[in-house]
Amino acid sequence: MFRVSTTGALVEGVTAAAVTARTLLEHGDFGLGTFADLDDEMVVVDGCVYRVRGTGAASEAAPGDAAPFAVVTRFEPEVDVPTLPVSSLEVLAACCDGHRLSSNLFYAFRLDGRFSHLQTRAVNRQQAAGRLIDAAKAQSEFEFTDVAGTLVGLWWACHIIERGRDEDRFRQAQAATPAASRHAANASARKRRCVRAVVRWRQTLKLL
Repeated sequence: MFRVSTTGALVEGVTAAAVTARTLLEHGDFGLGTFADLDDEMVVVDGCVYRVRGTGAASEAAPGDAAPFAVVTRFEPEVDVPTLPVSSLEVLAACCDGHRLSSNLFYAFRLDGRFSHLQTRAVNRQQAAGRLIDAAKAQSEFEFTDVAGTLVGLWWACHIIERGRDEDRFRQAQAATPAASRHAANASARKRRCVRAVVRWRQTLKLL
């Protein structure tokens, strides 16, 4: 697993460009992150880096687009199983937990499927050194129905998460999210996960 910066730094407003998409792909083909000045969400899947914009549009990032924060890995699944339909993030989390062998290991989860309803979000570009808590207040939300796509998820042990003041501010940023998405965000935080969604490129072209 290759990680650029920390969530604590992101919360404090350290959002300047650090590593390019090209460099990230040298270390992994699957992951999550954001772009400089929180200008779009980053989703890495199948060796492609995607930008999910505050307008809801998704497109492939340029090789030189840079990130202040990202986590990527080589996705080589050791478990490949079908899953029953899931009705919420909590149900999905419980399903994924059943495949974890230890709480001291890092895990990458990928779920390919067709979703009857999918709610996603994306931050909008911030001024240089803008705080995550301010970005969360202005983030955009989108809903998709009956769409095929891929969920990208990363799980890491609790002792890896930044503690103390940084964790408190991270919770404050989540508390600032709109009510419609706060429940899902808090459920994700309790399990120490980052889960976002990106519609596959071919499907995205039909939705833009």
